[in-house]
Parts: sequence; structure tokens; C-alpha cells
Amino acid sequence: MAGIKITELPSIGTLEKTDLTYVVDVSDDTSKQATIQNIIEAVDQVGITDVDGYAVLQATDSFGLKVKSNNAAFQGIYYNEDNSANYTDLSLITRQDAPRVYRIPQPPCDEGLTPLSIGDIYIDSANYDFYYSYATTDCSNWRKLAQTNGGGYSANIVSTPITNQTIIFFGGIWNLAGNVVNCKTRVQLTMNPLHTYQFQIDLPLVPSAQFGIATQIQGSVIPFGTTTLWHKVNHTSIFAASPTLGGNPCAEIYVEVENSMNGLCQFVLDFSYEMF
Repeated sequence: MAGIKITELPSIGTLEKTDLTYVVDVSDDTSKQATIQNIIEAVDQVGITDVDGYAVLQATDSFGLKVKSNNAAFQGIYYNEDNSANYTDLSLITRQDAPRVYRIPQPPCDEGLTPLSIGDIYIDSANYDFYYSYATTDCSNWRKLAQTNGGGYSANIVSTPITNQTIIFFGGIWNLAGNVVNCKTRVQLTMNPLHTYQFQIDLPLVPSAQFGIATQIQGSVIPFGTTTLWHKVNHTSIFAASPTLGGNPCAEIYVEVENSMNGLCQFVLDFSYEMF
């Protein structure tokens, strides 16, 4: 090959890691052969070393770094080994032992998914439920967080069996914890000449079907205000009902006081029911 210029050599096209190349070993000033793999291993894996000794990957005149592959099985950037113990708050890539987030349209045990780490998060995107893991034994280690919600409650009369009764509602509130709704609202009734009230009110959250039995609502009618009512209240109750003309399930209230109780009386309606 003596006397042949490098530009006159045939092109190899695609290199293999086992292909050979010519190098000069400066340690003993001799010519030697090397494989392409030898050269790859000799090249700095990260381009720049900062003054503090940390390796720096730098993109010149760029808004950021992109990772791309034409391989359909490409897994992105990942660790070659577990160095989790060394990671800090400034480590940009997730720790190997970091909690995982799953978003699947069914409960975790329907999926048959066992948590990999304590603190994993599972979102049931079909039922809008949120789970977190407290152990890694099996799918029962997912704990579902109860749904919570609440707000103001302005009750509306659904049915008034007795005519000529004055019923006025004041500020009310409701709260959802899990599947149980708790409601409170203040109602004003005029006791004279009638001393018995029976009426139905709507609910802040409506179950998906009619109540089956009266006890599906649990609650009480509590006297409110400065007037002493406790010894003058005979029978009060709140129970589950259906509107007289059909429609959504509702709460039915029954209030009875002594005939000696005249004028305006206020009560707090306090009741709970289960969503289904």
C-alpha cells in the first residue's frame, strides 16, 4: 500500500465495530492497528468536563436537547445501573426507585397491577378515582382516596301536602365524603293555626335511582334560635322519599309542635344519605 494516497483508497461505506484502522501509539511511537470499537471506547462519552470536575453535556446555540430514535422499541434515556442513592433534588431524570404514575380506565385490581414502589399513584380514568400504594405485595396494596366535595345548599320545595303553609329556607351547606352526603339547612315555619308541617325538598347531589326504603336518609329536625322549643316539639323526622309526581329522589320532613307554639319557628334540618 506504499505510495497510495489515502484519498485513492476505496470507500468502505458502513463501518462495523470490528473493522480495523491505523493508529500511532504515542507511548512507544509505534504503528498499530485498532478496531472501531477501540476508538469508540476512547472517545469522551460526554463532551465537556467543567472546572469543578463534573461532566457537562452542552448543546451549542440550541433551546434544548432532543432524544430521537427510529427504533420502535426505543426506551428513551435510562440508567445503566442503579445510582439512586446518589441523586439529589437537582437530578433531572427520575430516580430508579421513584414512585410511578399510572392512568388506566379501570380499578387497579381489575388491571391486576401490583405497586412497584411505596407511593406509586394510580388514577382510574374511567371512574375518576385516585389510589396510592402503601406496600408492594399485591394489588390490594392500593388505597383509594375518598372523593370529597361540598358547597352551599339552597333547598327547594318538591311537594307541599298541606296548603297555606309558609316555608322559608336560609343558608345551607352540603359535604360529600366518600359516598355519603351530609346536608344542613335552616328552615323557618309559621306555627299558627297549623302546628304540623310535612313537605319534601330536593337534594344537592341526586342518587342514580329512587330510594328503596325510608331509612336511606338518616337525620333529624333540630330547633334553632333563641326561642325555647325543645319541650314543645312532639314528633320530627327526616326520611327518604320519592316526589309525589315522580322525578328525582328527595328528603321528606315532618315537623310537629305543641298547639301552644305560635308564630315563626326556625329549625335546622340535618341529614345524610348514600350516593348509589
